[in-house]
Amino acid sequence: MTLYKPKARIESQNRHSLSINSTATFRCIVHGNPEPQLRWFANAMDLTSITSSVINIPLSRHVHNHSIGCTATNSIGTTNTSLRLIIRYPPTFVIRPPKFVVVDFDNKSPSSKPMILRCVVDSFPRSAISWFRYGHKIAEGSTFNLENITTREQQGLYSYRIETSGFETIHADFIIYIKGKPLIYIQESRQYRSSNNREFECQVYSSTSILRISWKLNGQSIESNDQSLISTICDENSCLSKLTYNNRKIVSSTNNINRLSCIAENEYGYEQSRLYQIDFFEDQSTTLISIILSIFILLIILSIAAIYCGCRVRRSRKSSMKNLPIVYDAHYSINELIKDVTSLQASDGRLRKTTFNDNDRLSLTLEQNKIEPTDNLMTSLFNNNRTKKLMDNLSNESSTNSSGFHSKSTTTTFNNNNEYSPRFAEITDYTFSGITPLYTSQYQMNV
Repeated sequence: MTLYKPKARIESQNRHSLSINSTATFRCIVHGNPEPQLRWFANAMDLTSITSSVINIPLSRHVHNHSIGCTATNSIGTTNTSLRLIIRYPPTFVIRPPKFVVVDFDNKSPSSKPMILRCVVDSFPRSAISWFRYGHKIAEGSTFNLENITTREQQGLYSYRIETSGFETIHADFIIYIKGKPLIYIQESRQYRSSNNREFECQVYSSTSILRISWKLNGQSIESNDQSLISTICDENSCLSKLTYNNRKIVSSTNNINRLSCIAENEYGYEQSRLYQIDFFEDQSTTLISIILSIFILLIILSIAAIYCGCRVRRSRKSSMKNLPIVYDAHYSINELIKDVTSLQASDGRLRKTTFNDNDRLSLTLEQNKIEPTDNLMTSLFNNNRTKKLMDNLSNESSTNSSGFHSKSTTTTFNNNNEYSPRFAEITDYTFSGITPLYTSQYQMNV
């Protein structure tokens, strides 16, 4: 059997990358002849207490970048193998920027103010640091240069953001304050819709003592009473004043813009911050009732309008059917004229019974001597008192359509050669005589 120096390798038993607050497992696999002896070491320190080929290591930020290995030894020689522990862990602050930074323009001494803000964190993987002012990125890196702050308008709320792959982003705010009057921020922090109460916060910053904080609504001071509650808490460089008030009792119901002001004073003077257009919230049930009533009233108005329009249309139809026009033209026969006159008399109630006597006879004057058979019927109609019988005979020669308008009739004649020839209209003047004149026609009609 061949003798040879030991061979060794380390295998990881972990399915995922190493991260903090977990346990890593490794196995040391060795071969040799004669059989080698195995031992573990960490950072060149022997772990004599571990004789197994498998080792479990609790992972923390402190063992990051450490090395671990195993040694195999026999009579032929010794073999070492190792690996480095790379552990993912979230960022922790090494140097953290202050929450309140004072810049004094009046003191020109270099030591009077910090010129650079530092943000140093420890993490793996390496973190990216960004600096912001009111949400806009203004710088990147672990340092922020305060020499760029040159005017009072640049004071205010700043922030920095620490982003590390695989971990939550760290975000923190800080204040850069220019020494002088107070710096004030006002905002609405909470709404109590059920009780109609609202809460506002006024944050005041000052490098010197804050002497007084007050609230005003539309220029009038608000004092703490049963309708409002004012509380103030102060620390070294700032004060937080909270205003809780009843929405219905304090907010003005006029159409003017409601202005809520917070006023703070220190030894350099006073400053104020305002909130404009403060609207109060109505109860949701009241809003729902208003909507339902509005819809109901709208439906009533639409129903009345529909009924009115329907009545107008019905009345218009009745009047149009009652006063149907009687249209004559050159092609109407005299028979149709007689029927129209008779029906008009009956509808108006002027004549209850259609009779003709000697005094109420209708005289016809014809300008031509030639009278067709229809004209003979007209003559006998007005010379005799058998109107009804003659009207029945004449009804076969007239026609009326279903809509109440008279249809046109055409009279045709044939010449000696039995050829068709349209009959020309003759001008006839009919004069109705009696108690009152009934109708006068100057239209051309077929006779």
